[in-house]
Amino acid sequence: MHKLYLTNTSLSLVEEGAFGSASPLLNSLEELELSHNAFVSIPIAGVSELRALRSLDLNSNRIAEVQPYTFLYYQSRSLLENLDLSANVLEQLGPESLLGLESLRRLSLDKNHFKSMPSQALRPVSGSLEELCMSVNQVDYVSPEDLPLMGKLRSLSLEVNRIAYIEPEFFQQTPQLYYLYLSSNAFSGLDPEMLEPLAQLRVLAMNRNMVSRLGRECK
Repeated sequence: MHKLYLTNTSLSLVEEGAFGSASPLLNSLEELELSHNAFVSIPIAGVSELRALRSLDLNSNRIAEVQPYTFLYYQSRSLLENLDLSANVLEQLGPESLLGLESLRRLSLDKNHFKSMPSQALRPVSGSLEELCMSVNQVDYVSPEDLPLMGKLRSLSLEVNRIAYIEPEFFQQTPQLYYLYLSSNAFSGLDPEMLEPLAQLRVLAMNRNMVSRLGRECK
């Protein structure tokens, strides 16, 4: 079996040895979905024993914090490519929150309570991340220091936040960005300078902003 879905239950704990010491699941399970449950933290016991896990979905739980070094306990940490923590109650991620996830390609932090981007937490995954989702948060300002250099990032979603302007230097950190989603923010204009570093950009979505001007000096 490669996929296991345990959703819409009252599950809040995975015990050590939950998947059995000799179970074929330990070496075969690649996708684990634990969404719409009652977890208040990232499960370590049990889940960390899985050796082939590539996708972990914990959206719509009650997770308020990712403890430092959590994923260093995961036997599959070098294989994990997708981590979904959307629709929780996260306000920030600490510098060691994502340590060990050297192959992470997609990180979803939508529908949380972030007021800024978790720049320090993103550094350990900056060389592998291809998609970062931070829609429906409370981000009101984005600066060049908010992202490490992310040479493989293809898609960035910041929809439904409070952003009014992004400095062009910010996008120098994402030279391979193809898709940029900025709908439902507080932009009043679109300054072409903001997009100049994005030579590879294919899609820009800025729907449902109060854009009244196109051109330079739109800040």
